[in-house]
Amino acid sequence: MNSKSESSAVNPSTNADSTPKLNYDIPPMIQRSMDAFRRDLPGLLQMKKRLGQWVAYHGDQQIGFGKKKTQLYQQCLSQGLKIDEFIIMCVGPDLPDEIDPEELMDL
Repeated sequence: MNSKSESSAVNPSTNADSTPKLNYDIPPMIQRSMDAFRRDLPGLLQMKKRLGQWVAYHGDQQIGFGKKKTQLYQQCLSQGLKIDEFIIMCVGPDLPDEIDPEELMDL
């Protein structure tokens, strides 16, 4: 593989502490969907009946809720959405972007 002539969406790199990291481009619609989910999450957490359910987003649009993730995948795909145009997330407390493995050792 000639790295000068070929490009990839996933490129390994090294940060200051020599830990390999992946650099990748997030599809714009996925990023918009994630932003909308994070924006709406505090309100969703207030709705007790939604806790533990799955929610689908296409950009800023909330597509719907389901008890099963597969229901929402089928709904989104049947509407003609491509897999890189929507997200399906569980309604629950937001997790940090990075988790320190040493914190898990204390559990």
